[in-house]
Amino acid sequence: MAKNDWAIVVGIWRYHPDIGNLEGPKNDVDDFIAWLTDPRGGNVPAGHITKVLSPARRKPMSSAGAQPSHATVEKEINDKLRKKFGKENRAKKGGRLYVYVAGHGCATREPSGRDSKILLTADATNDDVKHVSVPNTLQACVVDPGFFAEVVLFMDCCATPLTSVFAALPTCARRQPPGGSGTPFVFLHAAPSGRQAREVEIGGKTRGIFTHALLAGLRGGASDKHGVITAHALYDYVHSNMRKLLPPEMRESGNPDISQIPEFTLFPTKPALRLRLAHAPQTKFKVEIHVGKADVGKKLRVLGGSLDVVSKRVAEAEVVEERLPAGLYMVEIGEGKATRSEVFELPGFSETGDAKVTFDGAYHGVRVGDRLGVSQKDPARLSLIDASYGLDTVLSRGRDEPLTQQGLFKVQAFIGNQIRESYLVVWPKGAKRRSAGQQPSKGPYVVSEVAGVSSARRDPAFGYSFGTAGLPIPSPAPLAETTAPPLYRTHAARESRTPTVKIGRGSSLFVCVRDTLTAKPAPAEPVPHPAAGLQLHDIEGRLLVDFERASKRGPEEKAPWTTCTVELDPGVYRLSVETPVGTLSQTVIATRGLQTQIFLFLRDYGDAPGNRRADLQGAAIFLGQAGFEPERSDLRKTELVRVALRERGAEVDAEVLRDLLKQSRAEPMLQIMGAHLLLSRGEPMEDERTLLARVLRRLRQKLGEHPDVTALALRVEGATGRPRFSVPPMLLESWLAIREASQKRPAIIPAKSLLAQVKNHFWGFGPVLVWQEAPRARRRHTRKRAAEPR
Repeated sequence: MAKNDWAIVVGIWRYHPDIGNLEGPKNDVDDFIAWLTDPRGGNVPAGHITKVLSPARRKPMSSAGAQPSHATVEKEINDKLRKKFGKENRAKKGGRLYVYVAGHGCATREPSGRDSKILLTADATNDDVKHVSVPNTLQACVVDPGFFAEVVLFMDCCATPLTSVFAALPTCARRQPPGGSGTPFVFLHAAPSGRQAREVEIGGKTRGIFTHALLAGLRGGASDKHGVITAHALYDYVHSNMRKLLPPEMRESGNPDISQIPEFTLFPTKPALRLRLAHAPQTKFKVEIHVGKADVGKKLRVLGGSLDVVSKRVAEAEVVEERLPAGLYMVEIGEGKATRSEVFELPGFSETGDAKVTFDGAYHGVRVGDRLGVSQKDPARLSLIDASYGLDTVLSRGRDEPLTQQGLFKVQAFIGNQIRESYLVVWPKGAKRRSAGQQPSKGPYVVSEVAGVSSARRDPAFGYSFGTAGLPIPSPAPLAETTAPPLYRTHAARESRTPTVKIGRGSSLFVCVRDTLTAKPAPAEPVPHPAAGLQLHDIEGRLLVDFERASKRGPEEKAPWTTCTVELDPGVYRLSVETPVGTLSQTVIATRGLQTQIFLFLRDYGDAPGNRRADLQGAAIFLGQAGFEPERSDLRKTELVRVALRERGAEVDAEVLRDLLKQSRAEPMLQIMGAHLLLSRGEPMEDERTLLARVLRRLRQKLGEHPDVTALALRVEGATGRPRFSVPPMLLESWLAIREASQKRPAIIPAKSLLAQVKNHFWGFGPVLVWQEAPRARRRHTRKRAAEPR
């Protein structure tokens, strides 16, 4: 027994009606505690486990006196541990501290620009977001003082954006031993910032997919052949297998809010990576190999990650069963030219991790010495995953790496939250290249739509390159290469040219809203209107259009959409949506002679019925002249750049951006966002400055006075002249440029302007800039009659 190990388990599933209850945390907490106390698991003494859980009562909760409160959670983490381990000598008295947290969560953006993951406590409401920043509290109150030799934190919570509050500061004094404690701190979170953790039904119970994958890894899924589970191995396992627990329609829905991979934080990096978290025999997952009648009696071989034979037998029946550890495998049946083969992975895409082989899958075959490169012109990235789910290589456009090791690999193509996978077999030098389902040729060849990766080709001068031109973009705009229904695409292109509402002339606004599939069961009640709570106001806040009443609704019921075209005067407007967290607004600039096109997904603002509303911060925005054109290639590129801005820190090739910005007729929003993305890479080179100056001239000619163009000029030309920003810009990056410039020149934001009023109330992480309206401002104009459809 780990006599000196301790644990704190926080599970909150009962919340104020504003927030909504959860079903999964109770089941997840019970399962995690079972692992903690299991001699083959955490082996923590039962008396060393502190439980901070929702009470058993089922009556509706009020915020007053609701438990566990933020004060209770802070006290359990801070005060009790300080009393036990924080004596005068401050010696490390504890071995390892496990902290497991499950409940509602958010991510806040701090003034420093850093994200903080927070747990909403039971006393939280929409008007008073009580919370605990568990990572910050542990860092300040436990890790820095060195109370334990090791600290491990698992959080199964959403990381949806919440910028109306900053993370609460830890209540303990920050006291650190001379030279720093050096305590290894491992932090694994269910979702990157801006994304939702999901719970689904597994084995008849509602479970968080993160916790289920985590415990599967800790119970042997992530073990090496010696039974050792390191922090690095556990992350690799959860990273590769968490998404398999999502229903197929969720994985492929294109919903950018759904987390498919976890987030991993380590301190210090190398010691924490090597930290041995558990010891458990390797889990053996079942694979059914369906060989067919004609193959009964033939030799069957299963190859491991290094192409070594791990099993061989004669197929005595049409279905052969094997049990193998987690990883990538290849199965072969037959001899010579009649050999059939398939690559598969364990655990499989099922609740139990079982897999099924039918010999109808495909893979790419190459040799050691070939070079693997990325040739796509889109700002996507590829990851090469080895047979043990370790990250081997990350590639972006223009890069290539030699393949030095034979074996089985998985290629993952990423665009935003969209993931497509393909298998790669690297044969030894001189071996005959084999590719399932196709005959290799001696010259260049193209393989289309293999396991979701759109193309792979052999280029004698370069090596093997994978393209992502067909990878669906996680975009709310129904472009040609997205997950949008074809009928919606046709409907949007047609309706963008037909005015629905007329309140002026000289410009127009086209607003489309579409729901996507969620992980929740189909509701018994009617699906809410996609444009519910969505309104257009003038800059003073007067209601102009109620889109719920004015929009045209498409025929789809499972994933409905609405469209509305508004003819209006050029100028500045507010697009607002009523949500459980208050009214959220964004600026809309209507330019003379152009149509501002805004496409929105719906998102959850809570689990209660009716809390699914338009996601303003994830809007796709285009500026067109002749209506929406879904086949335009520059619109797809605009969305790829928007996704890259959302994925802060995502690697984007500078050459790609320069090529995009050189196109004089490119979409204006592409030029604005692309310029910000290029600038985010660091100080621009001289030729890049010349290019950015040319982009600015084109934008000024096309858009005239536009706050986002003026904000871009601050970064390209500096604060020359006397720029003034009275209204918020449309993009978060534009606001950051304004904020930077205002540090030296506060007068660029007039004191009584709308921007001055809302600058401390921005909401979300962009790329679109959204703010939370003051309650009185929301009520002031609700009685004004909205424009009706024509």
